[in-house]
Amino acid sequence: MTRFTDDEVIQIFEELPNHQGCSPADLADAELQFGASFPTIYRRLMLLDERRMLSVGWILPVNKLAEWKRDAEQILNNDGHDFQLAPNHVVFAWYDIHSFYFFAADGSEDAPVYRFNYYSDDDDWLPAEEAPSVREFLIKRIRSYLKLNFADL
Repeated sequence: MTRFTDDEVIQIFEELPNHQGCSPADLADAELQFGASFPTIYRRLMLLDERRMLSVGWILPVNKLAEWKRDAEQILNNDGHDFQLAPNHVVFAWYDIHSFYFFAADGSEDAPVYRFNYYSDDDDWLPAEEAPSVREFLIKRIRSYLKLNFADL
């Protein structure tokens, strides 16, 4: 069995045809709204092929990140949760049934991804680390999209 490295998975993804990335202006506007550059891998993949990244599951469109953050804040406020998103928290993925996912935009190369489950108190209504990095979070979804999940082949 062959196991593809994370870099090989990204290379396979980059070699797919018909990329449709977000516009550099949309990405710059989003970063301006959150006051910092987003992690490099997120920027790279969204500029390369936002359309396909949206289809890998749960990822949100760059030009709607502020709206989705407001939706997350509304859930937190309406449900009376003590946890609140910080100004630099970027809600970039959402699993409709129960969770939103966010990272801190602080200009760093990468950042941990946190999940807030608004459906269940399994995490005591606090964010839990979903992945140690945005890179790992996205590569996991790309592996699934490319059907590389079962020991890769």
